[in-house]
Amino acid sequence: MTIIDQIIERRSQQSRWDPALWDFTERVQCLPKEKWNDRSVEPRPLQHVSDDALQARLEGINSNIQYLDDPDGPRDDWQPEKGWLSPWWWLRLRHWTLSEFKRRGLAVQLTREIPPGPRLQDEFLGIHAGASPKLFRLSRIPYLMKALEQGQLRFAPALGYKAMENDEARADDEMSKGYKRAGNRVTITTLDGRPIKALSDVSFDTRRMTADMVDLPYWMLCASTDFDPRLFDEFPGGQGDDGMLAIFDPVEFRRRAGMKIASALPHVHLAGTVVEYFDVYHPESGDISPVTMKAMRFAYQREHRLVLDPGHGPAIAAKDYFIDIGSIEDIAGVYGVDGRKLAGTGPDSFLA
Repeated sequence: MTIIDQIIERRSQQSRWDPALWDFTERVQCLPKEKWNDRSVEPRPLQHVSDDALQARLEGINSNIQYLDDPDGPRDDWQPEKGWLSPWWWLRLRHWTLSEFKRRGLAVQLTREIPPGPRLQDEFLGIHAGASPKLFRLSRIPYLMKALEQGQLRFAPALGYKAMENDEARADDEMSKGYKRAGNRVTITTLDGRPIKALSDVSFDTRRMTADMVDLPYWMLCASTDFDPRLFDEFPGGQGDDGMLAIFDPVEFRRRAGMKIASALPHVHLAGTVVEYFDVYHPESGDISPVTMKAMRFAYQREHRLVLDPGHGPAIAAKDYFIDIGSIEDIAGVYGVDGRKLAGTGPDSFLA
């Protein structure tokens, strides 16, 4: 039995497993009220998704379930309406996606197996596991040592992420986010009131730009709220020197960074945010922010980002922005892929 099948079998024995309720919820979300009880009409929010894209969607859901499912997690009883932090949100989305496979008579392909991660020391458990806040950043060891010893931080321009090639874990449009509606759920009219029939999905996008359609750039430093050694395989360093920077006191880290940034860039707003993940076909609301939200396929990363936002002010750099905040060796440590601490504070190994 595959890992995803084992998870589904275990979850299907629990009280919150309710496919009938999920089916009705989909009807309520996708159909007008007068059609809720009309079984001749099916809700099909994914009807315009190609077969390949539908398979990729299921693959992404299954991968995230394998990464995020925790049998004894602190959010195990959360309703799916709570969003991506609830395991039942993922299981309901999986059920809805498989319903579209069934309607098409489409065979489900095997999902990539993601074995359970190793047991970690308690100091490396983050907020997703119900522990105190921490930050974890994967990168190459030389860069991490500069961050540890000098406090050298690199903020990358959001505009650059879309162009990243051969880097599926990072490549994304960080300037624009949106959601989709099936064309039959959208009413489009011309200026003189004539209706236009949508032939496919209709996209509703939010882009960071001025009223004059000029982009409003921002810069960000990305980390994870929870450490997962399996992510070393998702973010390959390519030089055999991958490592992890663990920041055990993120409040103090942000205080130090904030002081330096306020002095160097007084016109820039520094914000720290835990990224919210959403399904483009079932968004919780239409208020989608490119700065604080990402598509659900990235959820396994459990991203936290520090954002430098100049607003309508001058850009802070042509490309990356570097700033040194001083040594953080007293609140952070650098670890190798084998678990060993290489420098800084913290346990000798992240492995239990």
